[in-house]
Amino acid sequence: MDKPTEISLSDALTISTTLMNNNAKHTAAQIQGENRFGTGPVAESYVTFAHTRIARDLYKSSDFVKKSNYPSQEGVPSAEYGTLADLRILLSTNGKMYVGKSALGNDVYEAYTVGLESYGIVDQDGLYGEFYYNKPIDPLRLNATTGWVSSFAPVLFNDAWVVKSQMTLGA
Repeated sequence: MDKPTEISLSDALTISTTLMNNNAKHTAAQIQGENRFGTGPVAESYVTFAHTRIARDLYKSSDFVKKSNYPSQEGVPSAEYGTLADLRILLSTNGKMYVGKSALGNDVYEAYTVGLESYGIVDQDGLYGEFYYNKPIDPLRLNATTGWVSSFAPVLFNDAWVVKSQMTLGA
């Protein structure tokens, strides 16, 4: 057996239970059910960020609900792929991946599940971000410059509201 294993309903329930036991608030609001064929309500959930390559394994789970089966797409991020238990899963090619790092030499994918206000940005010196543009002066001086000034720091407010999990892909 490989370590870690592919994602499962049991993994999703363990992650959400861990966050609930740490008093983390859900990140994504509930989507109410509507009278539409093939759809169902979506519970309020925590958000999981993962690599796009796990999509195939998610889809194989009978407990996974693809975003297209949500009763409404309003307010749903384009990166959201679907939900498993009470985890809303957002996929990106920027997800963390380690080539050949499992016990059997398979790729390992890291996912991060977060509760509300687990992380954020702190403005420093009252300057969040400013964009500068200096136009060309005349036909002989056509050089223009642009620049960005920012003074902020990303902050992990409560690490008990973040769960890192690792998985490999199933066969």
